Parts: sequence; C-alpha cells; structure tokens
Amino acid sequence: MKKLLLLTFLGFSTFSIAQSSIQPNFGFNLWNISVFGDSEMTSYLEAGVMYEHGLTDQLGVNSSVSYNFSDNLGDGFLQLGLGGRYNFNELNDGAFAGVGFGYGFIEGGNYMEFGANFGYSLPLGPGSLNPNIGIGYMSVGSDGFRIGGLHIPINLSYSISF
Repeated sequence: MKKLLLLTFLGFSTFSIAQSSIQPNFGFNLWNISVFGDSEMTSYLEAGVMYEHGLTDQLGVNSSVSYNFSDNLGDGFLQLGLGGRYNFNELNDGAFAGVGFGYGFIEGGNYMEFGANFGYSLPLGPGSLNPNIGIGYMSVGSDGFRIGGLHIPINLSYSISF
C-alpha cells in the first residue's frame, strides 16, 4: 500500500511541475482554394498569441487568437484556435508534433481549419524559439455554401515559460 501511495504521489507531482507558456507568433500561410474544379493559390500573414498549458513534461494543450491579413482577404479576419502538442523530448525543447482546430470570422461569413503541424523547439534565453510547418484543410463560406482546399501554415513562435 505504501508503494502504491508513493507511485500515486510521484504521478501527481509530475503533473504539477509541467510548464505553461505564452507564445507570441507570426506566420505565413498558403491556401489552395478549389471551386468547381478550378484552383487558385492565395497567401496571407498571421500575427497572434497562444497560451499553452503543460499537462505533463511532454504534452500540452493550447488556445490562441490571431489576426490574419492579406490584399486578397479584404479587411482580414480574426481566428480563434484550440489544439495540442506532443514534444518528443520535453515541452519547449526538441522536436514536436501538434494538432489544431481554428474558427475565424470574415466579412459575410466564417471559416474553419483543421490540421497537424511539426516543428522543433530551440531553447533561447528565458524561453524557446519554435519554428514549425503544418498541413491541413481550410474552408470559408456562409449560408450553406463553402469553398475550401489545402492549407499550409509556416509559423514561428517564442515560448515564454512560467
């Protein structure tokens, strides 16, 4: 019984030392829009901030808000996101893979995206630099009509751990 309690305590203490971080980010996105067999490539820039809560030393869940802008997007759009990240070494140090879902508000409609990203966290100063690239699907529309296509985000963030 004492061994079980010790193992349980050690398990809970692992959760308590996990890192959380604030991550300002900047990205470049490519989006291949397909409409009735025709496709068009567009690009846009993204700037935002993410909060990541470490569940363990390797696993984190996150939420984000960003603003996306481009000449092709008119006034741009606001995006809210949810996701998770698994780091093969420990959060904010080494290779990682993540998944995410985003929902955005654009004039006259909305857009949704989901996908996966892969990157590497490089410890730098009080935090880490996190370059990553992703692949996913993104669609935009309103009133039951949606168009969509392949989405490739290239992002750079800096984790400020606490």
